[in-house]
Amino acid sequence: MKKIKLALVCGGRSAEREVSLMGAKEILAALDLNKYDVRIYGIDSTGHWKKQSSLEGIRTFESFDQKKMIPCEILDELQLDTDVIFPILHGPYGEDGRIQGFFETLGVRYVGCGILNSAILMDKEMGRRVMREAGIPVVSTLVVYKGDDVPQDLQFPVFVKPASMGSSIGTSKVKKQEELEAALDLAFLYDDKALIEEFIAGREVECSVLNGKVSGVGEILAAHEFYDYEAKYFAAESKTVIPADLKPEILKRIQEISGKAASVFGLDTLSRIDFFVRGDDVFLNEINTMPGFTTISMYSKLWEAMGLSYSEILDTLIELALRR
Repeated sequence: MKKIKLALVCGGRSAEREVSLMGAKEILAALDLNKYDVRIYGIDSTGHWKKQSSLEGIRTFESFDQKKMIPCEILDELQLDTDVIFPILHGPYGEDGRIQGFFETLGVRYVGCGILNSAILMDKEMGRRVMREAGIPVVSTLVVYKGDDVPQDLQFPVFVKPASMGSSIGTSKVKKQEELEAALDLAFLYDDKALIEEFIAGREVECSVLNGKVSGVGEILAAHEFYDYEAKYFAAESKTVIPADLKPEILKRIQEISGKAASVFGLDTLSRIDFFVRGDDVFLNEINTMPGFTTISMYSKLWEAMGLSYSEILDTLIELALRR
């Protein structure tokens, strides 16, 4: 059987680079190398590309001479000798439509969501605008731009986060006015637009979409006060509960809202949809168009609970990309 030529693209310019590498390690371990001819391409923190023989090289390289940026041989391989690209990239330059536009310009099939839905959903404020118009219940948000005055008369606590960043990077829980300016300054390190979000004193749950189907619902039990970067990827005390212990009608509503959101944005390949549940109220928090693929990531765990192995999830995503 002829092998599928698969380009695994990882690393990237985003602060979520380490998450990309953790996911790439798991993907490489799970891919059937009798089925796939895998090539690894690493992107460094300045946006330079280099073909790699292993992931270890990507962890150590920092930058390259300018002439090495997207070398001609890599372009030739991607455009002329690649069947499908798996871009395990998160955050800006990986999940926001820019890399998707590059692949479409090359005319190469790729795993994941398209340009428009990636771009809209990377900006949490824009994504919520569309969801509100569609009648989807979302978290209340105040937008603040870099250089604006610090808002007054808020009801605390609130969450402050960059508009276009994931993995809770740059996110703070603010309990009083005196902490707000520092939290905004942290968010502005990653984006010129920050969100001040209503604090929902409830449970954090997630649902996944794969090939137009909606998974069951899982709950996050964070080791820290909220599910920050350290709690997500490095705290052994953080737990996931699948299925979430919620009333059947609440579980059904979460799945229905997930299906509606996926339909609104055209997310027929993959996404992870995050919610807060407070009593009988459900609020959609955000939609991830390239969720994490680490061993502890909820996306794969939810589908494994539905009977799909990690390798089968990857096969399905690649098959969907090849049909484009």
